[in-house]
Amino acid sequence: MNAPISAAVLQLRSNAPAPRVQPTVPPTARLLAAQFEHDGLLVDLYGSLDESGYLVEHVALWPSQHQQLKVDLGAWLAPTVLFQLSAWCNRRLPSTDELLLASQHEDRAERALWMRRVAEPP
Repeated sequence: MNAPISAAVLQLRSNAPAPRVQPTVPPTARLLAAQFEHDGLLVDLYGSLDESGYLVEHVALWPSQHQQLKVDLGAWLAPTVLFQLSAWCNRRLPSTDELLLASQHEDRAERALWMRRVAEPP
């Protein structure tokens, strides 16, 4: 007697719509560019950087860095648009070599400052 009811409940559950989930930018995503204007909207670009260049993976409305939950607009953008945003980052933002060189210069400057402070008498 319970079998028909159980079958009806199972079928009802299988036809239930999936819960709605907003696509979000993962908290570990790296901010590449803030306040980038795309089609009149100010957006933040998130992605990765390696030897081959920048890769934009997520796009959020600006000012997304102040929000706990950043809605990922990249889910609605065509892959060609994300590729164009990546190309813009490659043209305008510093490369990995430039960032490494700047980091080395900063390290040298910090080390020289530390050496001067250590060499000074107390």
